[in-house]
Amino acid sequence: MSIPATPYISVPIPEYLYLELAKSYSPDVSSKIAKILSDHIVAKSKSTDTKDVNEATFTWLPLSLPSGTKLRTTYYREHLVADIIDGKLIWNDKVYPSVCELINTMRGGTRNNAWRCTEIKYPNSSSWVLADRLRTDEAYRLLSDLL
Repeated sequence: MSIPATPYISVPIPEYLYLELAKSYSPDVSSKIAKILSDHIVAKSKSTDTKDVNEATFTWLPLSLPSGTKLRTTYYREHLVADIIDGKLIWNDKVYPSVCELINTMRGGTRNNAWRCTEIKYPNSSSWVLADRLRTDEAYRLLSDLL
């Protein structure tokens, strides 16, 4: 009798987040992380079911990007900017399913780490922030809310 294998992936998270979880949930930290993410996805889907259509957001876990958000990358010293409109990621009149695909296209079809090549400007904000920084801050906030 063979046991079906569950595919796993490795997701880099900041070491300090992992150590905080390990203090509270050792020895089964990976199961707790999976449960936290699963609960977050379920809660997120329930909250988006009740949202007004005008409040559509684009989700790039753990980030939720509302309409009016801008994403920017720099390629050969040129700033290229995409928009989130009604929950869709749009650049040059084309809708992209993921930020990774968008950034790779914007940067000449090359392979890039979108978290490190993308800056985000939320509506009503005057500053651009590196996506990797926002991801780390949001992941820490989510985990600290749960701890």
